[in-house]
Amino acid sequence: MKIVIFYTNWGRGRPIEIALTEAGHSVDANPLLIRTTLLTLDEYDLAVVAGSDYILTEKEIAKPKFGTVNCHAGKLPEYRGGSPLNWALINGEKRIHQCLIQMDSGIDTGDILYEASFKPGKNDTIDDLHEMVNKAFPQMVLMAVEELEECGHMQSRPQLIKGGVARYWPQRTAADSEITLDMPPAQVYNKVRACREPYPAFIRLGKHSYKLELKT
Repeated sequence: MKIVIFYTNWGRGRPIEIALTEAGHSVDANPLLIRTTLLTLDEYDLAVVAGSDYILTEKEIAKPKFGTVNCHAGKLPEYRGGSPLNWALINGEKRIHQCLIQMDSGIDTGDILYEASFKPGKNDTIDDLHEMVNKAFPQMVLMAVEELEECGHMQSRPQLIKGGVARYWPQRTAADSEITLDMPPAQVYNKVRACREPYPAFIRLGKHSYKLELKT
C-alpha cells in the first residue's frame, strides 16, 4: 500500500513511518515539504496525519483512495482541538485517551477507528504521556492498514456526544502555565507536570516570575 505521512512532531510521526516501512509498505514521509506532497495526494492509498502543523482542506483529505486518518492524543469528543494531553493532565483526568480517526471537514470531528486509554502514574509528566501515546500510535495505524488490505474499508463509529456537548481546547500559551497562590495543591501539582517548555509552569511573586519544575 502506498502511504504518505504528514508530521512536524518527529516523536509521533517517525515511529509510524518506521513501522509501516518495516511492514513492507511504500511510505513517503514529507514533514518539511508538505505543500509539494499535497499536489500528488491522489497517487496515495492513504494519508496519515501524525502531529502536523498544517491543516488539510476537505478536498486534500479526500484525495487519497481511502482518505486520511489522524492520530489524536485525546479523548473524543471531550478533548478536541490543541494540546489535548496537556489539558487532560492539567484537568486531573484519571485516564489518558488516544484515538485514530477518519478525518473529515471538521476539527477532530471524524469517526473513531481505534482508541485506547491508560492510567497515568502519579509522577508522570507531559513528556512521559507523549512517550506512551507515541509508542501506541504505530500499532493503531498498522491495524487500520491491515484492515484496508483485508476488507477494503475501515470500520468506525461516530463520536458519542453526551448531552449534545463536545469541547474544543486551544493550543497552549504562556498564560496557561501560571500558578496562583489560591490554587489547590492538586491543581498546582498537575499544572507543573503538564506545563513544560516552551511554556513551563511559573508563579509570580511581587515583580518577579519563577519557573517551577517537578523533581522526582
